[in-house]
Amino acid sequence: MFMNNEPEWYYGPGADHTLNSVNGHYLYVDDTYSEFDQKAIIRSPTYQMAARRCIFSMWYYVYGVDMGTLKVLQYTPSNDRNYNLMTVVDIGEDMSTKDRWNLYEVQVEACAENFQLSIEAKDRNDYFDTGGYAIDDLRFEGCAYTLPLPPGGSCDADTEETCDSGHCYPKSERCDYTPNCCDGTDESTQNCADYRMCDFETNMCYWGQLTDDTLDWTRKTGGTGTGDTGPWKDHTTFSNNGYFIYTEVDDAFPGDTYRIGSFYIQPTSSGCEIRFYHHMRGSGIGTLNLYTRTKIDGPMTRLWYSDTAHGNYWLYQRVSLTSEDAFQVVFEGVRGSTNLGDIALDDITFTPECVESKEPLPPADVIPTQPNHCELGMRPCDIDQCIDESYYCDFNPDCPVGGEDELYCPSTCDFDTVGILSTCYWSQDVKDDFDWSWFNAPEMEDSYNGPRYDHTTASTSGHYIYVDGTISSINTYAKLVSPIYKKTNRGCTFSMYYYMFGVEYGDLEIRLIDQEGMDIRLTKVGDNALDYNKWILSESLIPACTKNFQIVIEAEDKQVLPTEGGFAVDDIAMKDCYYAPEVDPGSCGLQAQCDAGECYPAENQCDFTQDCCDMSDEDPQTCNLGKSVAAEGFTVSVSTIIHRRWESEADKKRVDEINYLMELAASENRWGLIINNDISEQHLGRDGVHLNRAGQRILAGNLKRLINSADQPTTQGHGWTQRSSDQETGSEPGARRHQAIYRENQSLHSDEEKGSPLGYSLCNFEIDLCYWEQLTTDEFDWRRNQGDTSSEGTGPEVDHTFGTDEGYYIYTEASNPRKLGERARLASFTIAGSRISVCSVSLATVLLPPVFQTVAIVRKFYD
Repeated sequence: MFMNNEPEWYYGPGADHTLNSVNGHYLYVDDTYSEFDQKAIIRSPTYQMAARRCIFSMWYYVYGVDMGTLKVLQYTPSNDRNYNLMTVVDIGEDMSTKDRWNLYEVQVEACAENFQLSIEAKDRNDYFDTGGYAIDDLRFEGCAYTLPLPPGGSCDADTEETCDSGHCYPKSERCDYTPNCCDGTDESTQNCADYRMCDFETNMCYWGQLTDDTLDWTRKTGGTGTGDTGPWKDHTTFSNNGYFIYTEVDDAFPGDTYRIGSFYIQPTSSGCEIRFYHHMRGSGIGTLNLYTRTKIDGPMTRLWYSDTAHGNYWLYQRVSLTSEDAFQVVFEGVRGSTNLGDIALDDITFTPECVESKEPLPPADVIPTQPNHCELGMRPCDIDQCIDESYYCDFNPDCPVGGEDELYCPSTCDFDTVGILSTCYWSQDVKDDFDWSWFNAPEMEDSYNGPRYDHTTASTSGHYIYVDGTISSINTYAKLVSPIYKKTNRGCTFSMYYYMFGVEYGDLEIRLIDQEGMDIRLTKVGDNALDYNKWILSESLIPACTKNFQIVIEAEDKQVLPTEGGFAVDDIAMKDCYYAPEVDPGSCGLQAQCDAGECYPAENQCDFTQDCCDMSDEDPQTCNLGKSVAAEGFTVSVSTIIHRRWESEADKKRVDEINYLMELAASENRWGLIINNDISEQHLGRDGVHLNRAGQRILAGNLKRLINSADQPTTQGHGWTQRSSDQETGSEPGARRHQAIYRENQSLHSDEEKGSPLGYSLCNFEIDLCYWEQLTTDEFDWRRNQGDTSSEGTGPEVDHTFGTDEGYYIYTEASNPRKLGERARLASFTIAGSRISVCSVSLATVLLPPVFQTVAIVRKFYD
């Protein structure tokens, strides 16, 4: 038991769930006390009887390296059964529950006598480690079984029936596959003769697959084959041998439909009811609809629906059916945003008042086009056409009339649609602790401290989503998850506007996930006091060729006490993400072509950043690495100057026989590209550069200003930005040189007059400084580093090459004893001068205010 006196190496939760305090207690197991295949088991007391809706719940916490399995089992002595109610955590499965308290709920078998529950942790690692599980707040709800009637007592004749054992139960729950009478009275064959019942144990009974949908329901035993969604057991037998039906969404697209229809039912005004159990679990859950219709393939009337995921248990539902005409009942499952959205049905029953009609329903006046008219591998487009399914959710509208291909995965959302589509098919994560709320001005309390207007319309009639401390507590999360997008192009950016209000609340992050377990942070919003109470743009660069991914907007409450502070988000968008398909060989014109056939800018070749998803643009043979060194020519230097303001003429003039090619001021904590497109002699004269009192550059001679951070939009976070400068080449009028992204990498490019490569000189600093030399004409040196720079609030957390804290980059350490105006300079090898070739240099930078630096690329001549 956790007692707040654990050893230093203990990696479990620092606070319990009940009190959220170090003074609270919980139970835990970890790998330091166990060996491979050993178990730790805790058992409940013995309980006499479980009622029909008995739910067991607990909070669990997974920490450290994956330890093994955590299960909840039920033991019933009367039939000597000890079976797994649910595997809570299994080794190698989704670890999104790690390092936080998570709610677990499961249904206990009804009418189980003298039963016990046990919680079992099993070590399945064959090596010593510090991972483990913690549990807290165990609870039974709705488990009390009513006492039998006393002698002479009676049940309510209007609403209740009597078990042979003397217990009362609701009439409406008779013959619905769940015992109210533990002697079996209410579910006996004799009492249920007039009910239409289907448990799917043998077949689909009276339910038929309809044709005016996209896919069919599937009848199955055990799980659905996808972790974290669907049931593990049926409802009838409460085992993995029993059957149920479900919507298999792995091969489906958002919005795909699954429909089954009942027998035809005579007109009825009262008493006719359908009862069923449904199971909806998963972060990408869609919608389960129940309709009636009076014509074959005709319009449908929705009587009930659910679009909310719940725990791994079956929920009971009753719906009254009335109609002046004969009708049919239709269940429709709609695929949600991800493949974690299997919807299941079991144990469907109709009451005796639902009498079968022997006459078929009349046909609809107009039979609609069937959504499933396309062949395998094809999808509907513009209502009556078909396109390859790879075109769905690829950021490009291939169906301009019907818009089916991008309908359920839109690239933008302003949250202004009222109703079920208010979040544009983004979904609330069922594994988080609370949900994002939808702002609607007329419904807000006077105490609400968030913005009274949205960003889209700047009015109270607009909408946005928000979280605040009045609905959350410390260390709890709210996550909004996007639909699944197919594949990204280089430069794909996720953007949103956010608004911080009230007092300090917590963290706001943008994360990138996929179905293979990837979960990386793209951006973390800074808690700058000057950024409160206004809408601010945030942009996050998504790596090229990221496939089948989702974006997560995650807010965490980090305040001990309730607060009225929080975050608002509006106008989310995916920009420049479309990855164009392959074309015929030789069809790319002036662009380069990937081995797979896609076109990409030739100047992006061999720049440490992927353009081709087959990586052919970064292939070593393609890059033909090498450099030409000459005794005469010039060197390229990278120089940084620490400053807040230009304090003197000495600070304003940094010439020393050099040409300033580029200057970049601090603005953001993200890798940003700066590229000088042409440093050949034909473009740059030998005149110097001067700075005026405002710190602006006055360019002399024929030196052209290439780029400055003030010319480009700024963003926040730890993502990647792109900066570019287009420069006309003198050797080929009309040709243009474009930007390329580098991950802390620096490179020199050289092209012949006709554009064929002479070779690339590349450096990613993973081993050393390559061909770059620390100069002695400065005050301090550049440092080679991995991870963060150990100075809070500045510098990168990861390198650009690999995007991890294990990769290397170089940086300038501006902490004490460095002074304002001091410089750090790094010089390249000597480059031969040429008037017939184009040479360019590019690199990626991260700069942060308030004590910021200027980075300049300069050229020094040698005669």
